[in-house]
Amino acid sequence: MFVSAIKWVVVSSAFLSVFIYLESNAVISSYYRFFTNDIEISIIHINDSHANYHPIKYLGTDKKVSPFALIKGFHKETISENKNTLLVSAGDTMEKGSVADFLSNGLSTIEIFEAMGFDYLTLGNHDFAYGLDTVKALSQRSAKTTLSANLQLMNDKGWAKPYAIQDIDGIKVAFLGLTTAPYNEKNESYSGAIYNDVDMAVRFDYVETVKEYVNIIKPHADILILLTHLGKGIDRQIAEQVNGIDLIIGGHSHSFTYSKEDVLKENVNSTPIVQAASNSLLLGLSRLWIDPESKTVDFVDYKAHWIHPAFMTIDKEIQTFIESTLAKYAPAWDNKVCDQKFDLNHHQLSINVREAVKNAYDVDAVFISDEMMSGFSNHGIKTQQDFKNNYLVEIQPPGTTGWTSLYSVSVNGADLKKIIEGHKAQHLNQFTPTEINDDQEYSLITHKKYVKNLSSYFDVASAKDQKHLLEMFELVTEHCAQTTTSWSSPI
Repeated sequence: MFVSAIKWVVVSSAFLSVFIYLESNAVISSYYRFFTNDIEISIIHINDSHANYHPIKYLGTDKKVSPFALIKGFHKETISENKNTLLVSAGDTMEKGSVADFLSNGLSTIEIFEAMGFDYLTLGNHDFAYGLDTVKALSQRSAKTTLSANLQLMNDKGWAKPYAIQDIDGIKVAFLGLTTAPYNEKNESYSGAIYNDVDMAVRFDYVETVKEYVNIIKPHADILILLTHLGKGIDRQIAEQVNGIDLIIGGHSHSFTYSKEDVLKENVNSTPIVQAASNSLLLGLSRLWIDPESKTVDFVDYKAHWIHPAFMTIDKEIQTFIESTLAKYAPAWDNKVCDQKFDLNHHQLSINVREAVKNAYDVDAVFISDEMMSGFSNHGIKTQQDFKNNYLVEIQPPGTTGWTSLYSVSVNGADLKKIIEGHKAQHLNQFTPTEINDDQEYSLITHKKYVKNLSSYFDVASAKDQKHLLEMFELVTEHCAQTTTSWSSPI
């Protein structure tokens, strides 16, 4: 009996330790909320949502639900608990997600963010995809204040601001926004102009930029929060080298900070750094308790929340608004296109593109990359949105065409042989002529990445008659709809 009692004490102590570990932040938060005069500021933040607001089928639900309707429900509930609640985004609102975003050149995303009532939004690199007019509209409409200190459009009052200061119960809280460099058709970052012939001041010396703005902001603000789209690594560099930052809410690297314990591990130079993954999978809730006398932060709490109907209330107004917006810009987004008979991996998805090209165009050679497919495709009924999910679309450089999109070119036989020899290194799925004459011209269809960089990948000097055709998902959607036989069989 004595031994049993000892075991009970040991087991109970273990459970108590786990409970204390899990609930310690809640206890501390409750202490500051109920036993101090500290001012609590709650910040709900998302990043890299990439236009993932279209309704999806969550496990355990009958009807498709928009993740943004859940975010809004969580937002309203948090406001009911604390009036000092802000809703912010750390960039990349556009691209990769809803087909409506692509078809409307980002306008659907702008309208949905505007309806959501974001307080602050930092521009991300993907937010420049659809051109200058779209970014200006995003800056003016999608949040109360849009930020980007290192990308400033000259002589334009409607552009994103470098920073903003807001008075919250007598505490002056500053938000400073920073945006990462753009990407080219090789999917590589470059430190240059975003758009040609646009008068924009750009700088990518992030640490020095922050140092300069800290000196400008600090005399006028009590609390400084960075809302960045730079990636976790650069956020850490800034925190290491710049004093006076109370919190960094980041984006771009799609990093996952789950709890306060994760924040403590990532705490750099007394600066907490948080990021809430990507693609509307979860949101972060950062809460700051600020001493009203010293106007300094006493405690920062953080927790990630999975965006799911099991944990959040659906905001019916936003759900209805998103459904109507999708109906306006992409009325067929969720309609059946065809029935896919088999599960498909990356290689089989690229074969689909190759076969669709052969079916749609009279072409001599086709080269399609396995690496430009996005994810695994389960069998079953396929919609326009399903194809958009599987065939990657990223407009790079900004304001041009997708770096994975399909281009046609003309090459001579000698150069075609070089491309065939080099295709394995690029994981290309090929269709080529059985006989090739060096001096004969051949038509070829492949991705923009290769057409614009033939010398880099295949030692081919140039190609004639370069022409953009369309994005992969557009072609495969049409091919699927026209095919009456068993579609997408493994090859």
